[in-house]
Amino acid sequence: ACLALALAGGSRRALSREPTGSTASAGEGLEAHWTFDAGQGDVLHDVSGHGHDGVIHGATWVTSPRGGALRFDGVDDYVDCGQSDKLNLAGDLTLEAWIRPEDTSGRNRLIVGDAASLTVNRNWNLRIDHPSGNDCGIRFEWGTGSEGTSAFQPVTLATGEWHHVAVVHEAPLVLFYLDGHLVYHRSTSSQITPTVGAIRRIGGWFAGHFK
Repeated sequence: ACLALALAGGSRRALSREPTGSTASAGEGLEAHWTFDAGQGDVLHDVSGHGHDGVIHGATWVTSPRGGALRFDGVDDYVDCGQSDKLNLAGDLTLEAWIRPEDTSGRNRLIVGDAASLTVNRNWNLRIDHPSGNDCGIRFEWGTGSEGTSAFQPVTLATGEWHHVAVVHEAPLVLFYLDGHLVYHRSTSSQITPTVGAIRRIGGWFAGHFK
C-alpha cells in the first residue's frame, strides 16, 4: 500500500519524515501531491492544485496509522495519472513516498513514474527492484531521450512496516533517503530531461507491480 507521494522540482536536501509539513509539499516548485486520503471512489486526487488526478485500476482503499492508503495486489493493480507535460520534468527533482511493502521479491515493482517501454524515454521513475545476484533495493531511473541512467541501492525494507523513501536529484548528485537517513549518494552528469515518455503510473506497469 502507498500512503502519500509528493513530487517537486528543485532541491529539497533537508527532508522530513512527517507527511504533514514535509519539505516537498511545503516548498516551492511542488508539481504533484497524492495524499490517498479520499477513502472511496475511483479517482486518486492530486492536492497540489495542478490537476494530476489518477484513475484507480483495481487498487482498494484502506486505512493506515497516518490516514488513508491504497492497497495494490502486486499482480495488476495500478493508478493511471495521465501524460501531462507538467510531469515531464527538467532540472532538479525531489520525490517522496510513504510505502508499506508486503513483498519485496521480484523485479521492477513500480512505486511511481514514467511507464515508457524504453529506458531512454523514461523521464523519471522510482521502484523496488531485486536484480539477479543482488539484494532488494531502491532504483531511481531517468532518461534523456538518447541515453538512460539509473541509480540502485540495496536497502532493508521490512515487509508489513511503513517506510519513508525520498530521492533527490540535484546535479551533479543523486541522493536516496530511507526513513530519514541518507543511504546512498553518487555523482552524475546526466540531467533530468524531458522525454517523449508515456503515462505516469503509481503501483504498477508492464515490468512489475507493487504489493
